[in-house]
Amino acid sequence: MKKTLSALFTLSMLIFSMAFGGCANESFVYQRSVSELNQKAAELMEKGDYAGAVGRLESAHDLMPKESSILFNLAVAYQKNDQLDKSIQAFEQFIQMFENDPKINDAVFSLAIVLEGKADKLAKEAIKADSEKEIEVRNALIDESINYYERAEKAYRIMQSRFKKGQVEDARNFEEVEQQLKAIEETLMSLKEGHLEKITLF
Repeated sequence: MKKTLSALFTLSMLIFSMAFGGCANESFVYQRSVSELNQKAAELMEKGDYAGAVGRLESAHDLMPKESSILFNLAVAYQKNDQLDKSIQAFEQFIQMFENDPKINDAVFSLAIVLEGKADKLAKEAIKADSEKEIEVRNALIDESINYYERAEKAYRIMQSRFKKGQVEDARNFEEVEQQLKAIEETLMSLKEGHLEKITLF
């Protein structure tokens, strides 16, 4: 399913400037180590070394698990490194732990995009497994894909609600959410009816 440009840009935003405002009890040594790891991760991301960035951010997260910026950055790095399940888990953890964080809308929007990406990936595998010998595999992939699309739909609807309540201001992103919801509804209908030929994936 096609993603719009600004929606994908959400997954490229890394918050590498860290104030450590909520970490007064952490030692200065820990803060310095985490800052260095975070900065190195930023450099690796710019070079396209997403695996290296993941490693640095995982180490930083181990040192300061309650620092929101690290967890957000780690979720993005996982997505860039095609570790979608870990990216989903990290975004969900961020949303649960930091519901009042300024980046909460970015996290919800990004979660929706990653869930949809995971669903697309499973749907592609289901389309490929189209022979009678692979019918059970195909059906399992379809069921799993439906689950991820429904979770993505739920996340997009949370964003839709936030827009309507005035909690998000960017009108362009609201239009994208509406478009993605419509596309997911159509894809879900095709999957549930078994019409894989009607699904358009990019």
